[in-house]
Amino acid sequence: DGNGKIEFFLGGSSFYNGVPATRIYWFEADGDNNYVKRRSFFLLGTDVLGFDLLSVYDINNDGIDDLVFSFSFSVVMLIWNEANQEFDLYYFDQWENINQEIHSVSMYDIFNQGYPELFISVKDIANPPRVKSFFYIRNPITGIKIPINLPNKFHLAQNYPNPFNISTRIRFNLPKRERISLTIYDVTGKEVISLINKQMYAPGEHTIKWNGLTNNGKEVSSGIYLYLLQSGASREVCKMLLIK
Repeated sequence: DGNGKIEFFLGGSSFYNGVPATRIYWFEADGDNNYVKRRSFFLLGTDVLGFDLLSVYDINNDGIDDLVFSFSFSVVMLIWNEANQEFDLYYFDQWENINQEIHSVSMYDIFNQGYPELFISVKDIANPPRVKSFFYIRNPITGIKIPINLPNKFHLAQNYPNPFNISTRIRFNLPKRERISLTIYDVTGKEVISLINKQMYAPGEHTIKWNGLTNNGKEVSSGIYLYLLQSGASREVCKMLLIK
């Protein structure tokens, strides 16, 4: 926040009212080798933090550093609002398709225009895997444009990783706010676990983690499992493989 005091941030995977989220803690120095918690907050609907976790850049060239979080399937920017003494949140979405996972996010002012350009490297999780890089230049008239692209259809994506050993992520898109259920079955049609049970979800992309346990908390055996996403008359099912 530009007050001359060193700060650091901690983050980790969590849930908020049943919705996947990342919880962030903000600490600030208040003396010699001592820090106090300024604030804590949730970033809702996010996946686990990526390997690059958090980067610090002065995105809007106001002399105060801003925060860029890289998640598996999204980029979140927290830009400091000096007037309100809080962060304004921006969500950056640039996907060509939903089978891409972020590998790294960087920002550099390579053209010496006073504003950083944005570089995003993504990895295709389809076969064969590929790595792509995207380069974004700030619009000098309107500033950084950070669109939020909501899906236009109900869609259940292939889990990743697949096959998996310990845990896997299940991703789905909703075109509107709706009540959904997400259930995993074995190949005989027996319910293994209900990950989401008729809960209301906002439109957009969501990710749910399954750790290979049943409703009773028991580990499942290796094999093929089906996962069903359902909302009213809309339903999609996909297959995944657990290997131990």
